[in-house]
Amino acid sequence: MKKAFELAETLLDTWLATHRGLDCYPPTVINITDGAATDAKDDALLTITTRIKQRCTTDGHVLLLNVHLSGAAGSPTLFPSRADELPPDAYARLLYDLSSEMPASYHLAIADLRREDLARRYVGMSFNADVAALVKFMNIGTPTTATAGVGSKLQPEP
Repeated sequence: MKKAFELAETLLDTWLATHRGLDCYPPTVINITDGAATDAKDDALLTITTRIKQRCTTDGHVLLLNVHLSGAAGSPTLFPSRADELPPDAYARLLYDLSSEMPASYHLAIADLRREDLARRYVGMSFNADVAALVKFMNIGTPTTATAGVGSKLQPEP
């Protein structure tokens, strides 16, 4: 997982350099995993993902989303607003901490997906997701300007 984040960081640097000063939507990095990292300790993952989330365009910070796929029984957690919504699992909490807070422009769609009142914040991660949950997550996490009201200042500072 660390190597994938390092590659993402390199690709982001290249993309951001070629788009410096342009008014453009910030990149979205999506990590899809079926288990815990085997190539790094949690603190190393937190360090690199913090750096990734600090990168930005004129329109906001890079979004880092994490999806944990699982065939295990249980309900998936999508876009939690608080860490206590997660199952009591250290890996779930790590993915939560690695992920970006979703910009306000996504909140209405996320609240609708979760069938709940609007929350003040949502984190771009899912845990224990099956294929159906993955599709729902991707439909929220990867909008185009034609399908979503994306606008300026999409990403709060990490």
